[in-house]
Amino acid sequence: YLLSQVEHVPYTHQSSLFDTLTPLMLRGELMPSALIGAAPWLLERYKRVLWETTAYVISKLNRKAAPTEVRVFCSQALSITFFRLPQLRSELLQVILPIGENRFKHVREWNLPWSLQKTALSSYAQPNAKAGASTPRRNSRARRNTFGVHLEQNGESVTDIWSQVWSEQKPMTASTRLATAALQERAIGGKFWRERLRKRGHCFFLLLEHWVQHASGAAEVQPDEKLDWQKVPGYAPLIKAFLLEMKQRPINLWPESMRSCMCALVQENRQLLQVLVRIMVGWLSSTCLTPTLAALEQLSRLMTLVADDPPSSTSMSYELIIHRLKFMLASHHCKVVGCALIFLYNHLDSIADPARLELLKWMHEAFFASLVLHWSRVVRGAFLHIVVIRVMHHLEVRIFSTTGETKAIGRSQTLPLFGASMITGGGSYSCLTGLEGKSNSSASLSHRARDYDQEYALLRGEYEESLADLKRLADSTTEEIFLPRVDDGCSFRSRQTYARFAVSELDVLHRKWDELQELISRYPERDQRDQRDQRDQR
Repeated sequence: YLLSQVEHVPYTHQSSLFDTLTPLMLRGELMPSALIGAAPWLLERYKRVLWETTAYVISKLNRKAAPTEVRVFCSQALSITFFRLPQLRSELLQVILPIGENRFKHVREWNLPWSLQKTALSSYAQPNAKAGASTPRRNSRARRNTFGVHLEQNGESVTDIWSQVWSEQKPMTASTRLATAALQERAIGGKFWRERLRKRGHCFFLLLEHWVQHASGAAEVQPDEKLDWQKVPGYAPLIKAFLLEMKQRPINLWPESMRSCMCALVQENRQLLQVLVRIMVGWLSSTCLTPTLAALEQLSRLMTLVADDPPSSTSMSYELIIHRLKFMLASHHCKVVGCALIFLYNHLDSIADPARLELLKWMHEAFFASLVLHWSRVVRGAFLHIVVIRVMHHLEVRIFSTTGETKAIGRSQTLPLFGASMITGGGSYSCLTGLEGKSNSSASLSHRARDYDQEYALLRGEYEESLADLKRLADSTTEEIFLPRVDDGCSFRSRQTYARFAVSELDVLHRKWDELQELISRYPERDQRDQRDQRDQR
């Protein structure tokens, strides 16, 4: 009734009506556990309402344009009916990922324990499907029993709750069967909505984003339980279609709906993080800036999304990212090097202690002279920010209680970095606070903290010696001075000129740091309150 009255409601009030319809569709009385054993007439009526809702959504998708609130409601309603109508689910999966593309295209970056290819192929054998509608027998392991309730994927039994609900419905009469078939045919009629989903654009990304947010509720998973995503109906084909789109579409042309969908997938299922990282790392290049900058932006989004996760539950492939960043730092493309340094500056604290220390040592041994004496001011500035803030002032005070609990009462402050908006995507620099390292060592907290401080003290001493050599080079009056730490192979005059630039920028950075520390010391209570507010918002 509400859907039939949408067109008669003023445009300014339609969004409120759509906001009311979605919670109504998700009411507990309409969940499968509540409908099992319900009266047959009630099941038949609810099934007819679902198909009528689908018909309204499909009619909107058959149009070329629709307001934002209409698109959001259509994606939410279609994600709900995807689970509750198995026949519609089979139709949508075949439109989004045709069986030919599903069989012959692979996602080689997939490294989870279960096979995406086999699970996606077996998902096409839906319950209550007609003979011959499923995948060929030699390529599919899908089997169903007499009731059409259970599917078998990779040797495991998968239960479709809504198929069980509809299987308990009494056999329909001939007239009712014909009316239901006519309603279904009318609901999924038209070609334009199929083309919109087949090309996997904004419509598909919005549908997948709401689908993954609704999956836990559709499976009736409790808050303290984990959802086995492999057994969620339609999960493998939808994820495979999204991953194929990530690989085929240039990363710099990803729309905002695709980026938002990617974050929603990781938010609900952390296991996908390593697969997405492997795909995006493949776009990093030491010679081409456009895909590299776009890939770093998306990696920054994901790393910010999982920044608060405990180390044991984080599946971020930091080793793979660091490996590619090393190639970028060795590039002769100044903008690529600058983007890599800015990315490291923003997310260096997210990397575990051993890998972080190894990376900083490697940068000092292999590229200190070439980076600090670089001709580009952006490269020099980004590297000096890492040296001063992430190394020289990487201070943290820990209090060890008798129970072994560690409390961090110090933090590393960040300063605005020239060009940082290239990575963060905003006009102003987003400061990253918190310095708690993510160590995977099995030693006690006290031993880990002592090793941590000792290693950083040695590293800080090496950087201090290199900076002292830099100042000697800037103040030197003779070419016979031997300073291997700041020798990048160029002539003495060239090295001395850029050394003076670097020393000047270093002095400015130290003054800004001192000013910031003085400013923070004036408002300690307000600073702590801001930290608590940020934690509460997260």
